[in-house]
Amino acid sequence: IGMAGSKPVELSGAAYNKPGIGPAPATPVSPAVRPGATSAAKGPGIATIILFILLIAAIAAAAYYFLVYAKKTTEDAGIRRKTPVTQPTTPTTPPKPELAVSMLQAGEHMSISLKAPRDGTLGWIAALNTNVRKGDVVAKYAGFEKYERKITDAKASLARYQNKLEKATKAKNKGAMAEAEANVARKQRDVASAEKAAADYFLVAPAAGLVSGDLKVGATVSSNDEIIRIKSAQPPTATFTVNNEGTYKAGAKVKIATKRDRNLSAECNVVSIVDKQVKLDCPNASNIKAGAAIVLLGPAAAGATP
Repeated sequence: IGMAGSKPVELSGAAYNKPGIGPAPATPVSPAVRPGATSAAKGPGIATIILFILLIAAIAAAAYYFLVYAKKTTEDAGIRRKTPVTQPTTPTTPPKPELAVSMLQAGEHMSISLKAPRDGTLGWIAALNTNVRKGDVVAKYAGFEKYERKITDAKASLARYQNKLEKATKAKNKGAMAEAEANVARKQRDVASAEKAAADYFLVAPAAGLVSGDLKVGATVSSNDEIIRIKSAQPPTATFTVNNEGTYKAGAKVKIATKRDRNLSAECNVVSIVDKQVKLDCPNASNIKAGAAIVLLGPAAAGATP
């Protein structure tokens, strides 16, 4: 480019393009490559790969959250809502069975005539107004002494052998035990035989009560003559209706008490059980007034009062 004075010299297109004049044709220049760098044309860069991996991981995490975790959480919440909460319960004591109730009836007053089983002479008779128990001897025929001695001797001998048996048992002496057992059995037979022989001489009270009568020792009697009379006051009675009649047996002892005061109690005897009706006689219930409301506590062996 030349200069003519102060004006610049303009070159025409032809002149500008003449050889040697004007700029040389542009030569494509390759971009500078730093040492160790890889051209972009050879593939994606590390940053692109990392970004792609992170994108895939994010998509997987989102899919797990919405498809698995969120669903499971919702189901668990639904189960918790549907499952009723069990409240702790306080153990309760079952109610006590209702006791059978009845009324204590006064015992009947009876006069029992004791008659002579055979002809004979009275050798002994209970004093008037003696209070006797059922089974007590109240009269004896003359000649009773011989049989009475036999009974007394047989019972004393039996007691001796029973004592020997007890000692042999404590000593664990089998030979002595066997001998004593045999002797005890023999003496028991002797007592039974003596009592059987004496039965024809002894008269016993058929019930408890007071002795009355006019005969005296030495009186001669014929068969079926009245020897004495026993004025008997029968024990108080009671009848209960129960649902567990199998619990009771005739002859067993049971316990009763007043309905108002369970400490006011007594033992009674079971007389009979028929159609859930348990009938009692209560000879030991003198502490309870006739006509009082009473409850059946159960078998006497049951112990504590409910």
